[in-house]
Amino acid sequence: MKIRKIKNKKGFLLGEVSVKLVIAILSILILIILGAKLFGMFSKENDVKKAENNLNLIADKIAYLNSPEYTEDFLYVTIFPPEKIGWFIKSYSPGDFPEKQCSIKDFESCLCMCEEDSIIKGECLGLMACIGFEQEIVVEKEFKTEEITMIQGISKDIKCNYWYQGEKWNNNAASSCVDLSGEDYENGILMIRNSHDMVSFDGEIINIVNLISSPQELKIIKENEIIKIKESDRQ
Repeated sequence: MKIRKIKNKKGFLLGEVSVKLVIAILSILILIILGAKLFGMFSKENDVKKAENNLNLIADKIAYLNSPEYTEDFLYVTIFPPEKIGWFIKSYSPGDFPEKQCSIKDFESCLCMCEEDSIIKGECLGLMACIGFEQEIVVEKEFKTEEITMIQGISKDIKCNYWYQGEKWNNNAASSCVDLSGEDYENGILMIRNSHDMVSFDGEIINIVNLISSPQELKIIKENEIIKIKESDRQ
């Protein structure tokens, strides 16, 4: 007597449907992940493009400021930073340019718009756009008198600390440092900046202007053939 094996067609069909359902769900998840990555790549490229456009706008204004047609010593420019908060503008001197930036020719300055790194503040390590200039470009950030606790100036290996307290300047006694005795706030800041290769405020390098995501106005000044970029002083 032969025993027939009866296949459970219902169970087989359910198993087949389950496998197809799992494959479909995995396919959808893969598509979502790929879509998110593509969107992220597009968003980053868009942010860099916006940064490049802003730098080109600043470069056009600087070219106009240097032209014979312009007779004043400053002008204002409105830029449109990337929508994400955490971008800033920073100037670099030869020897300190970010890697692979402003390297086409021997530029005197490299101006960059960068997304702030989450670990190392004030350095262009992530998304960035840069443009080179054949003249010295300096980004300045102004500090109110009451905010000053310590400014450090660095010239090669020499470090000088300066304090502004009680409406007067004090500095360490090193003979290589600038003597600010009797100087007012503005002159003291100017003397420090002109006498050191790098200046920092409480550990933060101050040749940076932080940007907000909305349109922001900057002031461009020409002083002794040096172009200075700072936050606008207009309300």
